[in-house]
Amino acid sequence: MTPGPDEPASEAGDIPLLGGNEQDQLAAIAQSEFHNRRRRDSLIRYDLFAEPAWDMLLDLYIQYHRGQPVAVDRLCAAAATASTTALRWLGLLIERELVIRSSAAEDDGIVRVALSERGIGEMERYLRDFLHRDRLGGDIAAALSTR
Repeated sequence: MTPGPDEPASEAGDIPLLGGNEQDQLAAIAQSEFHNRRRRDSLIRYDLFAEPAWDMLLDLYIQYHRGQPVAVDRLCAAAATASTTALRWLGLLIERELVIRSSAAEDDGIVRVALSERGIGEMERYLRDFLHRDRLGGDIAAALSTR
């Protein structure tokens, strides 16, 4: 099944949400955030929430966890924006050294990209913060306690 723009390059639900090692948990958080963004976009349809670079980073992190580089056209679709806009953002991610062009051995003419070591580190720092906040009761509990 070829993924559409509303889902990362893999099928929903194939990363376990609970249990597993820290890497599995970080990937589950990334996948959950990606799906929640698409869900929000489908429920509130005013084009208010475009963050193509973030969508790309989330998708690339999910695929990093699976050991799969992502075809550029597939990544542009995951960004849920026009291809030209997505390519501009991808260029910026490459320029900032968060994403690299993959040196895939395939000679099929498809350009693939993956998170760089720096990109992996930045994403894991964000996702770990999310994971540890959740373990400590999360932002929701903190917000409720200040009422």
